[in-house]
Amino acid sequence: MLKLAVVDISAESRNRLVRKISNFLDSETSGLEFVPRVSVQSLSREELKFSVAPDICLIGEEIVRSDLAEVGTIRRAVPGAAVLVDIGQTNDLAMIEQLARLGADDVMNDDTGAGEFLKKLVLLSRRIRSTRSGKLLVLES
Repeated sequence: MLKLAVVDISAESRNRLVRKISNFLDSETSGLEFVPRVSVQSLSREELKFSVAPDICLIGEEIVRSDLAEVGTIRRAVPGAAVLVDIGQTNDLAMIEQLARLGADDVMNDDTGAGEFLKKLVLLSRRIRSTRSGKLLVLES
């Protein structure tokens, strides 16, 4: 199961993103069977520190509008997760380039539809699984 954390400043913004994602996952999009099962969790920036690390972290546009550098802070808090940023109605290439420098893996905007979002999920989930490595520690007393 793919763990997706929605992180934003206000609960209203987080709930709006969760509803949008739920609608995408419940849509009648062809090829939906290729999308991994997703559990969506709504978290504030502070709650992110104390929760299990997600596979994908979706950062809401309130964070982007208030402090773009916060994307880098969140990226460092979830080093193994893919970071997807909601940029709202903006398509400013300079801002997207800055987000990439801060560690964003992909962006979505208000025009992103169900099909495009699900494609992003598939690609981001493949990247996550291919970079994971397990470590085994054996202790003898």
